[in-house]
Amino acid sequence: YGGVRRAGGRLRISTELTDAERGTILRTDRYDGVEADLFDLQDRIAEEVVATIAPQLREQEIARALRKSPDTLSAYDLVLQALDQIGRLDEEALRRAEELLHSATAADPDHALAYTYTAWVHVLRIAQGWSSDVDAESIAASRAAAAAVERDRRDALALAIRGHTLGYVTRDFDLAAELLSQAVAARPSCALAWTFGAALHCWRDDGARAVEWAGRALRLSPLDPFSFYYQHVLAQAHYTAGDMAREVEVARRAELSNPHHAPTLRVLIAALAGAGLRDDAARAAGRLTSLDPAFSLRRYAARTPLSGAAREAFIERLRQAGLPD
Repeated sequence: YGGVRRAGGRLRISTELTDAERGTILRTDRYDGVEADLFDLQDRIAEEVVATIAPQLREQEIARALRKSPDTLSAYDLVLQALDQIGRLDEEALRRAEELLHSATAADPDHALAYTYTAWVHVLRIAQGWSSDVDAESIAASRAAAAAVERDRRDALALAIRGHTLGYVTRDFDLAAELLSQAVAARPSCALAWTFGAALHCWRDDGARAVEWAGRALRLSPLDPFSFYYQHVLAQAHYTAGDMAREVEVARRAELSNPHHAPTLRVLIAALAGAGLRDDAARAAGRLTSLDPAFSLRRYAARTPLSGAAREAFIERLRQAGLPD
């Protein structure tokens, strides 16, 4: 439901978002502007509606899938159950998510979403430092991401994961940028596409654009169970832009949202060390090694998509916090 009032070239738009099945009001909003801003107001309203309802719908769908008996699960149900495991972000949960996604592709070999999330599971495992064979995991991620796009070349999430995987695993930043641009054009409300694009801008050492893209992702997903991931990338974007104080603030929020995400801790450590807060950096380094006991700067340097002077400065700050070579 909505209404528009016009007076002297100014607009007031009121909206009411209602759950049609239950008849309950989810939110009401009022937007003021001028007639010349009408299209911008429409975009803003659309973004805020998506940010409100998309996480709720996904959580309801996951809850529904978790209640179903195993012999009635569709490929989509298996993907939803895998998403529940991915959100827990521990080694066993990622293993279970991978199994569920393999069951989904066995049930429906053309289910693009199952391949999409399979690729992300592999990338997450590498980023967490939990992969026993990074080369094999990288190949598996690339194959799954390519398979997703082959099955649905217009799906924004498939394009985004493919772009992210190319950037993270093969360092093909130009093709990654092309795919991520296609993803946000296909579905401007896809928060993961914007946040993967922000990560790519970090790897290319473009802090200003990284902050812009990461901020857009977080505005689209304030209630998302994966908001810790969007906050992490925004923190990394502020780090890349040289704003250590803002980076520390956002990274601390991301760690509170999910203390098991190793990349959040790494960028927090680097920013704390860069700001001269060595004791805080050392404590954060202790939390990282508890999460990833095998962490070493050598292993990290081999897998990070950072390059050149940016990589060397980042690793030196991790070293200053006491992380082992």
